[in-house]
Amino acid sequence: CARHLERIRWPEGFECPCCGHVGEPWRLQGRPRVLECRQCGQQVSLTAGTIMHRTQQPLPIWFWAAYLVTTQTPGMSALQFQKQLGIKRYETAFLMLHKLRAAMVRPGRDRIGAKGWRINKMPVLRATIMIVMLLFSLAL
Repeated sequence: CARHLERIRWPEGFECPCCGHVGEPWRLQGRPRVLECRQCGQQVSLTAGTIMHRTQQPLPIWFWAAYLVTTQTPGMSALQFQKQLGIKRYETAFLMLHKLRAAMVRPGRDRIGAKGWRINKMPVLRATIMIVMLLFSLAL
């Protein structure tokens, strides 16, 4: 899953957001989701800037969760979501489900009520783009 997410994020190969160096990064042995630029040493998380940012759940759980949310026609409760994914805490399942639903909102749609909001200080549009790319690549 980490390699797949890396290919989605950098289709032309890793590019350091700090120095712009393009090339194969160092892969940290104890931290499989973190890449390090060989030129400047900047560490970059694969999940930074996505709805999976700073998560403790394994990436396969997130991939499975995205599949469940997009294939369940009538939707599902957080409790069902928790049971299907085998997540121990209801709060974790609720937050994951909430983030996935927010990421699936079409960017130009009319909002009901208040102005747009952010999830973990990340624009919803960016999360939407990442989830669409993720789901499109899973279908291939």
